Amino acid sequence: MEKPLITNDAVVLGLLMLILAAIFITSSSKKSGWQKFYRFVPSVLLCYFIPSLFNTFGIISGDESNLYFVSSRYLLT
Repeated sequence: MEKPLITNDAVVLGLLMLILAAIFITSSSKKSGWQKFYRFVPSVLLCYFIPSLFNTFGIISGDESNLYFVSSRYLLT
């Protein structure tokens, strides 16, 4: 198995948070382009689909990551 492009769990957490923030900001945008896009593509679908693409293309790895441990330390302390 190939090593993922991003192995630092803190960086992976930050990347995922940026992706989710971008999805939720654009989904609540008043611009007609975004409104039309999200009329056909639910934002929750993108929240699952985009990180899964990162995992599929080897940018991040769900198997090698300790993201739950890292996120609990960063968010619960």
